[in-house]
Amino acid sequence: MKLSNRELDVRVAKEVMGLKKVCTEVGNEGFMCSFDTGPAIPIPNYSTDVAAAWEVVLKVDPDRVWEIGEWWQSPDHRWTTSLGGCTTSADTITEAICLTALMVAEENKD
Repeated sequence: MKLSNRELDVRVAKEVMGLKKVCTEVGNEGFMCSFDTGPAIPIPNYSTDVAAAWEVVLKVDPDRVWEIGEWWQSPDHRWTTSLGGCTTSADTITEAICLTALMVAEENKD
């Protein structure tokens, strides 16, 4: 089952970025998150905003080299990202970054 962009953002916030408290939708602000202290703030759009996705890249491991590429295979255009042995592909580069980061986070749990 494919996650929506905002569902993916919530998983990245929790599992990659380490946010301790993440709640669901709140009013028109969209999904909200909260650190252990301080007010709730909107979860960044990691899966759709390249600047937010780059924060994910830096959080996972700023010293390792990510491989990022795109490929065309009619009728599809896909982006791929790879870090270590974790490789994913998605419709957008930001989504691919998030999916790879989640794979790396899952691998690091073990």
